Amino acid sequence: MSSQEDKSSLSRKQKLSASLRASIIDGCFYTMMVGFGESFFGAYVVALKASHFVIGLVGSLPQAMGSLAQLLSIQMVRLFRSRKKMVTTLVFIQAFLYFPIMMGMMLPSPLGIILIVLSITLYFTLGMVVVPAWIDWMGFLVPSPLRGRYYGLRNSITGFFSLFSFLAAGLFLQLMDKNHLLWWGYGILFLLAFISRIFSFYFLLQVQEVNVPPPGPLLSETKVGLALRKLPKTPFFPFLMQSVLMNMAVYLSGPYFTPYMLEELHFSYWTFTYVLAIPMLVKALAMPIWGKICDIYGNRNVLAFSGTFLGTLPILWTVSPDVSFIVFVQVLSGFLWAAYDLSSFNTLYDLTSEKSRMKYSIVLNSVNALAYLAGALMGDRIISLAQSFPLPISPYYLVFLTSGFLRFAVAFFWIPKIPPVPGKHQVRFRTLLWTFSVLSVRGFSWNFLQAKKKPTKKA
Repeated sequence: MSSQEDKSSLSRKQKLSASLRASIIDGCFYTMMVGFGESFFGAYVVALKASHFVIGLVGSLPQAMGSLAQLLSIQMVRLFRSRKKMVTTLVFIQAFLYFPIMMGMMLPSPLGIILIVLSITLYFTLGMVVVPAWIDWMGFLVPSPLRGRYYGLRNSITGFFSLFSFLAAGLFLQLMDKNHLLWWGYGILFLLAFISRIFSFYFLLQVQEVNVPPPGPLLSETKVGLALRKLPKTPFFPFLMQSVLMNMAVYLSGPYFTPYMLEELHFSYWTFTYVLAIPMLVKALAMPIWGKICDIYGNRNVLAFSGTFLGTLPILWTVSPDVSFIVFVQVLSGFLWAAYDLSSFNTLYDLTSEKSRMKYSIVLNSVNALAYLAGALMGDRIISLAQSFPLPISPYYLVFLTSGFLRFAVAFFWIPKIPPVPGKHQVRFRTLLWTFSVLSVRGFSWNFLQAKKKPTKKA
């Protein structure tokens, strides 16, 4: 009997290991889709001579609609009776939306741009409505003690594939543009993005299902008003506010870096690509290190460190338009966003139970929808007003400065209100930097990541 139990335990471990590997490969092809296609949506509409308003919409409306659609995630999981079936089905449909996005360039300008905006919006809606189900699905698969290290490693590996596809796409667009074949270039890249998503779908199928009942209705056993009144009293609320307001500040400037580089600084496609690729490379290198630090000191400490300094990034863009200086800013950007994205993602797990995780994820992403749209529209309004006056600086600079100061305000007010996880104590920022430096020098291997961490002493 003992031997059979050992074999059964070994079989479960092998299945879990195979599923986690398949998830990493799925992530690699997903990021290749992003690198070949999604990353160039902004440049695509700029090349089509779209207005700043349309550029802002492309940078915010699809994400906003996708986030709002997540209100339907639980109902769709219940409809499919499986997290896996729901995710894989919608991912498969999403891949085919690259075809109408391609067709838009062949239609007259107003009609073509409308088709592109609608297709991109539906593309993001399908891609984001599966996020809560995927988070819940993976939450049951990935052991809690390994989350930081696993997602750090996964994000690092997928980051390199994202970087490769993005650089290859930028170089390809540069060559096609020089040969006056830019639209053929976009068409080929979007076709590669479609193929990458199909491979992503295939490896998602290899990830094992979890034998867990579908979550209950979003507002089960409670009234809407009662749920909203209770929310501010939960530990999740400060994290929700920090995330939503930070996203609003980020999206105030986010959609406008692309037109700033392509129209005002007149970057070539290759310069534009490698400037945006630098944070990808730095994130891929830094993610495993930040994952280990999250496991040692807790996600909240890493979130506090990274969130505090995010405001420096858009402000530094106003210091100099020199490419060398922008490269430095992008290195810093990759370092900080690697820490922020990973710790923010894992903080959701820290502050929610398995039973409520998907519901809180939906609430978070749905409210973020308003933040994306509000931020981008505020940015467009600031640019429009600035262009009405003879200012000595670029209108984009006003957007970058406003975004930076708002990020500082959000970090200083809301991050201290996020409750710490039991067993994890507040540490100084210099401790995190010192640990990052030590782990960077030591280097990493998967065996090192699997090693048991030593218990930390109370500060």
